[in-house]
Amino acid sequence: MTGSLFSGDKLLQNTNYIDIQQAIQLNIASTNFNNISYINTGDSGVYLIYVEQIISHPSNYSSYIQSVVFDNIKTNTIAFGGFVEFNSTAGSSTFTVKNVNISNSVFDSPDSLIITQKYSYTGLAQFSLTNSLITNLTFNKFGNVILLTHNSKTPVLI
Repeated sequence: MTGSLFSGDKLLQNTNYIDIQQAIQLNIASTNFNNISYINTGDSGVYLIYVEQIISHPSNYSSYIQSVVFDNIKTNTIAFGGFVEFNSTAGSSTFTVKNVNISNSVFDSPDSLIITQKYSYTGLAQFSLTNSLITNLTFNKFGNVILLTHNSKTPVLI
């Protein structure tokens, strides 16, 4: 997906905007999310980009979310559920969040902007967050800018 604009939507609690359950390779680039909020103040649990699993393929595919802007949002931005092996064969695939801009946002619920779900992976696949800008945020209750809750053989690169 590239060159997309999502703007002005109001979402129900515990839903996902873009919900990708499984992919060998995922590329999202040059996409903007603007003025997206919950229908009800205090709701939580929405992810604008939710990636359940990336299959770590022996061909070592690279997946990315790159040059994406989140401006004036009130929801979680990116969730990643982890890597899984392809037919019991581990690869060294990568998933990179790069040049992402999250700005001018107020959060009324306990959200986390970028999160890895609780997963364990012993292969060589790697998650990284690079060259991103996170600025002008307000958390009215509590929340996390980045929440990493996984266990993997390779380190997360930030």
